[in-house]
Amino acid sequence: MQALAVLPLVLCAIMLTMLPAERVFLYLFFPFLLAVPTGYYFPLPGLPDLNFFHFAALPIICWWIFRGVKEHQLSFMDLLVFSYAMITIVSEFYTMGVKDGINIVIDRVMQIFIPYILLKHFFRYNYLRVPILKVIVVIGAGLALLSLPEFKFDIAVTDPLNWLWPENIRLPGLPRYGFVRVAATFTHPILAGLMWAFFTLFAVWLHKQRVWQNTRFGLAMIVLNVGGLILSISRGPMLGLVAGLVVLYIGWNSNRVKALTLVLTATILVAPPVVIKFVEYVSIDRFNAVTSEQENAAYRKELLDNYIDVIKESPWIGYGIQGVPVVGGQRSVDNQYLFIALRHGVFSLGLFIAITLYVIGRLAVYGWKTPPDHSGGMLAWALIGCAGTWFLTLATVWMGAQSEQMVFLVAAMADTFGREVGTVPESVALTPVNSSISEWSFQRAL
Repeated sequence: MQALAVLPLVLCAIMLTMLPAERVFLYLFFPFLLAVPTGYYFPLPGLPDLNFFHFAALPIICWWIFRGVKEHQLSFMDLLVFSYAMITIVSEFYTMGVKDGINIVIDRVMQIFIPYILLKHFFRYNYLRVPILKVIVVIGAGLALLSLPEFKFDIAVTDPLNWLWPENIRLPGLPRYGFVRVAATFTHPILAGLMWAFFTLFAVWLHKQRVWQNTRFGLAMIVLNVGGLILSISRGPMLGLVAGLVVLYIGWNSNRVKALTLVLTATILVAPPVVIKFVEYVSIDRFNAVTSEQENAAYRKELLDNYIDVIKESPWIGYGIQGVPVVGGQRSVDNQYLFIALRHGVFSLGLFIAITLYVIGRLAVYGWKTPPDHSGGMLAWALIGCAGTWFLTLATVWMGAQSEQMVFLVAAMADTFGREVGTVPESVALTPVNSSISEWSFQRAL
């Protein structure tokens, strides 16, 4: 069964000989990224195991090396992303040795470089933006719909490979409020909630652009992706989505200054008492917690108390992926910022935060200069919402499964603003998508 993981490599390679790379990217890259769990690998002797998505991406990145690299424009975002990945690599070589260092080189290439480079290449074409986001949103909606049996009965319909992969044992779902928190194909409910929060923001933008022939279909995409977030029963992504929607309220408002002033005033009034109550809520021994939710919150507070001193002992380079010491029995570090500092040091953490802030800043400058109803400007504000969502959510979970690729995909999207290509190159066989074209029909450019 493990050989099935290689099938996307063969499929993508064959399809690239028959179809334009843009279509292969749209209809194979994203389905294998989002609709297939990351835990199904094909073992490679002496190398890290690769999963379905990794094999699907290899032929497309080979196409880019031969056909698309000459069009790549180096940018400050490239420097930030490359520096972040390189510091993690150097840290791993230094702390864990050559074997683990080689493993993380391949991991960084597959998890960060390839998704980032490919999406940056394709997303700069204006006419591809809508189809790319449509594919993502529809996959998210489909996963949400198929997750209903998991929510009620803990039957993972979204993961049929589990029945074909006997060596992969699926753990029982996490219960809450008498239901099962849905993880779908995203490994963990919080990560699933984060992904659905992204999809919801994309769906809202698509609906506002009237790109669906049927308005009800666009509304259904929003409802289903919000439903997926609700099925995950994850408060972090829910709060992140609320923050993202507040960003849309500001950016899409005809009077942004007034909207921003209103939001800042409300934040100043509400934040202090909320923060005080939250600190009181988490400042207890987790074994004395009244509810499981309070226990989880107290656990994360104890993570900071226990591991800050550990970071101080090796602040610059960290301990490596396999070298992080365990303190107080807290093996699960449910805070990505803490996790980065522990594994690869504060420089790596600083660069990751810099990537997030640069995404927000770059898009905010672009969005503020455009009218409220400008399509590109509205998308920029939606992507700021995505960045705000992950900025909040990753304080409660590690950046695992597909969430790491998704964060750097959003960074790639952000870097294309101001560098858009409006004309169709000779190698492209897709035409712009508008309201007169059906959801899935793409015409040949003659």
